Amino acid sequence: MAVCLPSIKAKGQVIVLPERDAFYVRWVGRVVARTTGQPIPYATVYNRTTKKGIVADSGGYFSTVLSHKDTLEVRHVGYTTHQYTKPPNRNANYYEEVQLGESFYELKEVTIYRKRQPLNSIALNPEYNRQDPFKIYLFGAGQARQNRRASISSPVTALYEAFSRREQSLRKLYQLKADKDLQDLAAIRYNEYYVESLTGLHGQDLEAFMGYCPFQPRFVITASDYELSVAVLNCYRRFMNDL
Repeated sequence: MAVCLPSIKAKGQVIVLPERDAFYVRWVGRVVARTTGQPIPYATVYNRTTKKGIVADSGGYFSTVLSHKDTLEVRHVGYTTHQYTKPPNRNANYYEEVQLGESFYELKEVTIYRKRQPLNSIALNPEYNRQDPFKIYLFGAGQARQNRRASISSPVTALYEAFSRREQSLRKLYQLKADKDLQDLAAIRYNEYYVESLTGLHGQDLEAFMGYCPFQPRFVITASDYELSVAVLNCYRRFMNDL
């Protein structure tokens, strides 16, 4: 019995072998310090030829593929950069350590000066005699608005911003927020615990003293520790005399 089979056309398969110059092998390495031999964790291994890089693990180990055409840079902060190329005799997967030397950075000499402030006599109410340009702006808005100046190119805009109700309301809002921040900052330095430690007052006498000597927040923030303590003690003497 004859069986007819369909005709089969065979096509030749072409196998392209990689060039010897592009022969890749796997390099399993470890980055260690040259002086101590300790592993350098999370070092960077960057292939300058392929523009790709990897990061070593916490033990300094890494794995990558390369050919002898590739140039790799092994680097880490505080260590010198090491240029690496595959040795010609490495034609199979291999393991090799990379040693990095420590890098020392020489800084220029820096001289630190302490700003001296003259010690002036403190009046009974120094908060009324002190004039410091201390301002607080929220999100830079107040600063930006105070630095605005009318320009020739936009005089109408400048007049509108200066006299419109919206701008006036915004200025009041920024001022209220700035005053609230000043009070909160002042309460950190001048509070009942601080007064009690200086005067020994407590209870109702302490509450009466806090109402008797309401120092301005601007003075409390900008005064030195010595100025603030002297002002509290002066006010304490007046408070005791008025009892």
